[in-house]
Amino acid sequence: MLQDTGNLTIETGKRSARRAAGLLYSQFYSSVKEVFAAGNVYPFTNAAIERLALDKKLRRTWELVGGGLSHQPAALIKAYLYTKLRCHHAIIGSKEKSFGIREEHRVSKELFYAIDTQIRSRELHDKHLVVPTDDGSPYYSFTTDTLLTWVRCNINKFCVGFEMVYSFQDPHFVTWEYTRIMLMFLRCLQFSYTGGLIQKVAGCWRDVRLQPDASQPDGLRRYEGLGFKLTMERYGYAWFLDKIDWNTFTFRQPYAPYMMFNNPSMQNVYRARYHQVRDVRIDFIRVDKAYQWMVEFSSVPNCLDLLENYLRELCLCAFRKDVFFHVKSALKPECLESALSGEIPLCYDSVNNAMLKDHQPLQLAQGNRLAVKDIHVLFAWLWKSKDDYFERQGWKEKPYRMLFQQSFHAIKTARGKAGARKWRQDLKASFLGSHWILPYPHSRGFMRKDKEEKQFIWWPSAHHGLIRHYAKSRQTGTIAHPLPASNIKTHPVDGWQLATTMFSKSYMPHVIKPEQEFIRLPENELYAELVRLREQASIGLTPSHVPAPTLELDNSPERCYFPRKWCPIRKIQVPKTFEECDEVNECLWFLKKGLETYEHLQHGQLKRRKRRRRNRAINLSDTDSGSVSGSEENVASSDEESLVVMRKKQAQVVRMMETRVHELIEAHYRRYPQWKKCYDPELRELNYRLEKVE
Repeated sequence: MLQDTGNLTIETGKRSARRAAGLLYSQFYSSVKEVFAAGNVYPFTNAAIERLALDKKLRRTWELVGGGLSHQPAALIKAYLYTKLRCHHAIIGSKEKSFGIREEHRVSKELFYAIDTQIRSRELHDKHLVVPTDDGSPYYSFTTDTLLTWVRCNINKFCVGFEMVYSFQDPHFVTWEYTRIMLMFLRCLQFSYTGGLIQKVAGCWRDVRLQPDASQPDGLRRYEGLGFKLTMERYGYAWFLDKIDWNTFTFRQPYAPYMMFNNPSMQNVYRARYHQVRDVRIDFIRVDKAYQWMVEFSSVPNCLDLLENYLRELCLCAFRKDVFFHVKSALKPECLESALSGEIPLCYDSVNNAMLKDHQPLQLAQGNRLAVKDIHVLFAWLWKSKDDYFERQGWKEKPYRMLFQQSFHAIKTARGKAGARKWRQDLKASFLGSHWILPYPHSRGFMRKDKEEKQFIWWPSAHHGLIRHYAKSRQTGTIAHPLPASNIKTHPVDGWQLATTMFSKSYMPHVIKPEQEFIRLPENELYAELVRLREQASIGLTPSHVPAPTLELDNSPERCYFPRKWCPIRKIQVPKTFEECDEVNECLWFLKKGLETYEHLQHGQLKRRKRRRRNRAINLSDTDSGSVSGSEENVASSDEESLVVMRKKQAQVVRMMETRVHELIEAHYRRYPQWKKCYDPELRELNYRLEKVE
């Protein structure tokens, strides 16, 4: 990092007069590098150490997506500390040694003999070289102690910077701004003790670089660096340009968006899946940017609402990307790009059209032995963060799950737990209302495959009432194809179920566009919209948002018995509610349906109870999880509380129905004593199931 030691190799041009005369290049290198060399391996050059700068969830997701080597954070910290200790002992052990600058000139054979001839003609070949000792000597002279002390201070300067920012890390969320600063310090460490090719690290060497880019408004993409080239020429040492806020240890505005410390070295390991790893990094940065904007616009509710919608769209888009990446081998080549970018909706027709002929038609999950029969359980399995029931071996760190957890934490920080839970429910409502063909996971994989045909198995979700509603709209010619994304807000949250259990349709026969209004906006336009909303709020012009009315639909199944009554207003038969039933058979029908719902919500709980009790006695804390409390982790993005509450509420409903059924049966026996015990066989079957209701 010193000007006079930074450029020690001079190579002549291929067409220069010097090369024509025989001089290839001259090299001057300091022997002080021997202090730190160990088998030609130098300190802080292990690229894996840069993983310490990454958020733990992002690191795990990269390892899952990229299929690269996994490094335990504890081992990386140990390697970092060992490197510091190695430098310490190397410096201590070299205090009594002498070092200098070696000269090496590569010349042609002809030039070598010409030089030898000149030396011999001047009778200098048998004389010792006289080294000048006055101030006009062409080199500096320092004591070994002075030089090594300076090297120690230079190393410590960058170590302190890295370790200080590392200590700022939130146990849940490492902002990308801190990651970039830590990457900067780690890369500076590689050049802190000896001369190296710092010119190859553009983020350190350059100040400003403009590169043609048609996607930019002015046709140029701007890159910013630390500008060591300028400061070394001006001051003789690589001082930082004024681009860092040392109070917050982040890059200052307006330089921050253009600084080049955005690509950790570990990203290059995942060459086979580089593009997906890059997309994960970009999505993570987008969540981080939204988090910073939430802090900046925390006093403007409309801005926070917009950012919540932005994060919801981002998480759902990441989910679609992960689903299609998992079935990438079965996609048509012409559909590959749009599918992997999350553009194709997860609806039957759109997914089926994107698959190769060998994978058409889609194979749908069906049968009584399904692991998941309820959409709420499937949502919890796919999105939940930490629980006791579901195993996700090999897909726990999927990118969409990481983004969901980071988004939840960002919203919880800005709007509290209640606001974050409301956002999660909004995401669930949008998910149910627009994603109708879902992956059918298992404990050891994100998606099941048919054992015989080797086709992917999909879990189809459908809504009786919504199918009938759009069927009527089609008859009147008022339905669009595909359905607009604005319809999602009008879709009901309740009533969704496994489509293959229906008598009429085995899937939703429609395609709906996914919500992508905000994630398609460029970053500068999104920020401009936030500024506009803040200005409106400052002058009292708060735009009112009228929520779209949810469709009121008849969700009764077709061609199936259902308690009905005559509606004099609508002039049709409409479904009864349980409270309106006064006959035993009608109440028994509701009781059976209530039990079925409870059993679907409870599926998988009992068979894993022993395993859960055993796991509670074992400490399975991750080595890099830090001191995060279990309750905080459960709040972070878990849907467990909703499943527990739903099971408890459904159990209360079942018990209430059971009481009402017994009352009606007793009244029936008193009225018709000759038919006594006519319901006993049916009650015996129900009692076996009712005993399992907690």
